[in-house]
This record gives sequence, structure tokens and C-alpha cells, in this order.
Amino acid sequence: MKKILITLIILTLVLTGTAYAAGTCTQTRSEQEYRGSIVRIVTISCTADASDGSVPDVTLDRCPEVFAGWQLCQINTIGDNAGTEVTEDSDFYIYQKAGGITKAIDMLDGNGVDALDNSANRSIHPAIGGTAACIPVINAITISTSGNSVNSATFKYELIFTP
Repeated sequence: MKKILITLIILTLVLTGTAYAAGTCTQTRSEQEYRGSIVRIVTISCTADASDGSVPDVTLDRCPEVFAGWQLCQINTIGDNAGTEVTEDSDFYIYQKAGGITKAIDMLDGNGVDALDNSANRSIHPAIGGTAACIPVINAITISTSGNSVNSATFKYELIFTP
């Protein structure tokens, strides 16, 4: 009985430690008036993993319910210019499944490649066939970050939606 209890305690400590090893991202949503219209802004604040710099994929909360009839029109990337910055020219993708397609498509059409910067904040626009366009929200949206190797790097995404 004692061996089982000790084994359970060790497993709990190991699994808890593993759970904290992954990077984290949190989301907040706000609305703001802009030129007589309301825009919705989702801010995603991320901290990369402390041991390998990885960043978890993030699926927007309550999407598409909250964003039905809205369009993703702009994405701002904001590095932590005072803290631990991401690897220069890291990549990010914003995926959404469309229609009967089983694989999600990149709403940025590649515009997020090399766009997450440690020295400059950037404004990126979704695109269709290489042309900037607002993309309607029809399914869940997931943001995927890659290319960062800086442990505990911090940064933000601001996703701006218009009706």
C-alpha cells in the first residue's frame, strides 16, 4: 500500500511538472468604436515554454458563435520590447476550416511567415490569393506559432474583427 501511495505521489509530481513545461497563452476580448462602427479586438498574450521556447496553438474562445457575421481584417503582432523577446522573424499562421475541406487553410495566405519580430511591432492583413482581404468567420480559428527558440519569450497578437 505504501509503494502504491509513493508511486501515485511521484506520478502526480511528474505529470504536474510536465503540464507546466508547455508555454501559455491567454485571451481577452474587447469592443471599440472606430469610425462610427464597432470593432472586436481579441488580444492573445503568450509566454513561450521555459525549456524549449515552444508556443501552444490557440483556438479562439467561443468562435465562431461570438464572431458569426464578423470578418478578420487585421492582425497586429507586438513583441515584448522590454522583456524576453521572440526569435527574430518567427512565423505564425491563422487557420480556419472552410466548407467541406478537412484541412484548415491559412487565413493570412502566408503573410505571417517571418512576421513575428523581436525588434518591431507589425500589422498583418489576411489575404486571398495574395491580395489583402477581410475574411469572414465561419468556423473555429486557431493561431499557430513556430520558429521561436527563445525560452520564456513574451509577445502578443491583436486580432481585429469588423462586422
